[in-house]
Amino acid sequence: AGMAGMTAAAYLSRENFDVLLLEKNDKTGGLVNTFNANGFSFDTGPRALINSGIVRPILKELGIDSKKGLPNATQLAQGFAKIESPEKRCTVIFIVTSIIVIAILPYVTSWISRVYGFRTAQIRTKWIMLTLFSLGALAFWSGSEAVLPAYIVGMVLAGSAARDEVWIHRLRTLTVGFLTPFYFLRAGTLVSLPALLAAPLIFLVLLGAKVASKIFGLYPFIGLFRKEKNERWYYTLLMSTGLTFGTISAIYGFTHGIVTQEQYSFLVAAVIASAVVPTLIAGIAFLPKHLLPQPAASGKEAVEENGSGLSEEG
Repeated sequence: AGMAGMTAAAYLSRENFDVLLLEKNDKTGGLVNTFNANGFSFDTGPRALINSGIVRPILKELGIDSKKGLPNATQLAQGFAKIESPEKRCTVIFIVTSIIVIAILPYVTSWISRVYGFRTAQIRTKWIMLTLFSLGALAFWSGSEAVLPAYIVGMVLAGSAARDEVWIHRLRTLTVGFLTPFYFLRAGTLVSLPALLAAPLIFLVLLGAKVASKIFGLYPFIGLFRKEKNERWYYTLLMSTGLTFGTISAIYGFTHGIVTQEQYSFLVAAVIASAVVPTLIAGIAFLPKHLLPQPAASGKEAVEENGSGLSEEG
């Protein structure tokens, strides 16, 4: 009588089936429970569900009053069964599943790396790809964007993955060379070029507003850490780019009928240009060359510097 069993029982009961739900323990709930030991309370399920900030909005969606305390599994199952829209049910399942997977992902990945990292060919890469494709399929099934959980997974694993340069290189090759092009090809095929050509001023206004707002917020803050002019502008322009969440939002809005294809075209074009234009300007006009590593002098140059080729000792 955990979450899955109680939810299934709620569905069957609503369809007028006689349901007998069994539980071997003294209370229902499965992983959604708490036990006491030595004067301390312990959750049997992931605490991340409570601390993530997403549970209470879900409870509100389910019609459960969270002010009276966190609900037990029975209340959650009953509330979930009250959601009439299949799309909302799918969204709730996607959010809850993603929170659980992302919460335990660093620990599982670390365990796999420690136990199987040097026994099976590319086991870590295969594990990450399995996670990305699974969460992506779940996101697509729920009506969300498949790249969103992949982006969050990348942030969660950034700390542990950065310690292995070989693995980082392999993941970068897979994502940049294989996965990313499909995402941006899809985003690009939905753009209407006639709409962009018919009103280029709208595109320029959106691009200018997006870049200017980011520069306005970043430049003073970066100035606290970078005093040299080129450094300040270089880091400001690079950090003012925005691509991932901008395209995610635009695609979601278009595929769900929130914006028209013309509006989508302007949004995506402005987002992509806001990633390209500041990067080009930063590299051309504000590259902090004094921070670049200086190449070692060749043998010929060293001889010329010493004049006749003799050493300082003669």
